Parts: sequence; structure tokens; C-alpha cells
Amino acid sequence: MITATVRAVRDSLNRYLEGWRRPGGDLGVVYVGLYGTPEAILAPLPIWDAVIRRLAVEIDRRSVGQVQQRLAHGAGPAPTTLVELARLAGVSELPIPVLRNRGMPRGSTDLSVWTPAVSDVRAIAENPAAASAALRVIAEVTLDRAPYQASHAGQGVRLAVSDVDGMHAVLVTYRPAPRPDHRGGMASRPVVELIGVDSIRWFEQDQHEGPDGE
Repeated sequence: MITATVRAVRDSLNRYLEGWRRPGGDLGVVYVGLYGTPEAILAPLPIWDAVIRRLAVEIDRRSVGQVQQRLAHGAGPAPTTLVELARLAGVSELPIPVLRNRGMPRGSTDLSVWTPAVSDVRAIAENPAAASAALRVIAEVTLDRAPYQASHAGQGVRLAVSDVDGMHAVLVTYRPAPRPDHRGGMASRPVVELIGVDSIRWFEQDQHEGPDGE
């Protein structure tokens, strides 16, 4: 464990960055404090990303029942667009360009949303930064660019998680699915079904139970 004063960290920051960039480097996190007493942590981005992914896995474990309940919702998923989700989330400026006639990014799959996830999108509007980040993740999911991990709920469900501002992260639960109809010669075009959108606040972690907020 490396513990350093603020001055020492300032003087050695380039060395720390080089140590984290070097393949096989064994430099871990750096604990920082005004007088050498740990008060904060400097860490390479892959470590921070791994922490967020692990937290997402734990939230997913606790949310299996809620996710399965959502997938049993009688109404099923309804077609939607990124523009419509932005309206629900109160986001006036989309984080990615969309085609005007589709309301979706160029080259994306189609998008549908399960009814309970509509409430998630409305709720996340309370945090504009998280709402914008969630829309960005959803866009990346429809473009097949988002890193993901399989959900414990099975049924092809996936998780995509992203940091927002160091104090929040967004967790998008979804699954790719076959197109519900084959009209217009689009049988091979998949659909992304949005199952849940969640905002994680680190200091309220123990109060979080999953997509339904229970």
C-alpha cells in the first residue's frame, strides 16, 4: 500500500501514471492525505471500472426476482425511440446524434421498452447527469458498442453499467430479441428490449434493492 502526502502525489503523478500504463506494472492504488493519513484514493481507471462492474453484479443478484417479474408483465415491450426516452427523462440534448425519421442513432437496432422501465426512465430525470448517461448507454447498446455482462436472471438478459460523475453510476438492464413481426423484409433486424434503468448512488448503496427500488 502506498500512502503519500498531497505534495508527494503532485510531484509523483507522472510516475504513477507511467506505472499504471506499463504492462504488468504492479503499482496499485495510492492513498492520499494532507499529512500522509489516508483521506482519498488515486487509482487507475480499469480498477474503478472493475469496482463498478462488481457492484452491478451484486445488484443484479438481488434483482433477479424483479427482472423476471418484469419479463412476465402482460403488456410486453412496446416500440420506442431514444428521442421518446429523452422526453421521458427530461433530457433536452441527446448525447448522440439520431436520425430524424427514426429517432434512433444511424446503424442502431430497433428499441422497445417494458412498461415498468418507463417509470425508471421518468424517475432518473431527478438526476440530469445520470439521465444523460443512461441515454448514452442505451444508444451504445442499440449500436452493439456497450460492454456488457450476462444477468443472473437468464433469458438472454444483459447488464451495461457506466460511471456518471464518480458519485453515481447507471445500470441498464436489457436483452436483444428477435423482431416481433417480419413485415417489410426486416426479419433479420433485432430489437433491444429495455427492461430496467437504474441510478446507483454510492453513499446510499445499502438502500438499493434493484430496478424496482424495493
